[in-house]
Amino acid sequence: IRPLDATSISGHHQDLATADHPLSQVQIAEELAKIDGHEFHAHSVAGRQITARYHAGKGRAIIISAGQHANETSSPIGCLLAAQELAAKGAHFAISPLENPDG
Repeated sequence: IRPLDATSISGHHQDLATADHPLSQVQIAEELAKIDGHEFHAHSVAGRQITARYHAGKGRAIIISAGQHANETSSPIGCLLAAQELAAKGAHFAISPLENPDG
């Protein structure tokens, strides 16, 4: 048993289309910043920043979320890819690709 550590953030990067292990928190933040909209934040139990984005658009608003469980690979990637596609189509959505960075 160890205390929660908010400083253990990896900075590795990989291509979203071919990723074979979980994205780093650094890459998730960078990919999220590429989507137009208003950024908002919360903090995890360990004190890590949780970043989400609101993208105003047309149609009904939807919420895309991922990263609730430790070491997920596909859901944060799918969440980011979906948001990129929706933003390109002018959709109305909020995205939270890493809801539980503590795992």
